Amino acid sequence: MSYLIIRTVGFILLTVIVTFMWIGHKKKHTLFIKVIPTSENQKKRYKKWEKRLDVMSFIGVLICWGVLAIPCFLDLPYLVKGDLREVSGLVISGAMAGEKKDSLRSIYVQDDSSKEKVYLKVYDKGVDLGEQIKVRYLPNTKVGYIIERE
Repeated sequence: MSYLIIRTVGFILLTVIVTFMWIGHKKKHTLFIKVIPTSENQKKRYKKWEKRLDVMSFIGVLICWGVLAIPCFLDLPYLVKGDLREVSGLVISGAMAGEKKDSLRSIYVQDDSSKEKVYLKVYDKGVDLGEQIKVRYLPNTKVGYIIERE
């Protein structure tokens, strides 16, 4: 559970920091390319590249919000209440059997009650294909932890 809290708050803070850095860059009118052009042709090229980099940095900030921050913000109420979703069933795909080191692993679990496939990322040791597990996870980011192995 502490891993989920640290991960969620960390992604939110990371996105906020990146956004403030981008806002500061825009307010100060600083350039991405620090090289001083020596000719008019270079000046035009640098200006064109600055425009492209401005657009790409804006798109990058939007992607950070869309992929990282918004799903994490939507999961905050679940973390605060401790009301995580729970699924128990067989691991049907994405297992890493025999691994001894904890890491983030992507797996599919077929729910015993509804028979639907649930995609999850769990921070745990290796999981065998066909293993019966019970997992608690956040509904928007699909990140969780194994609470029971049967």
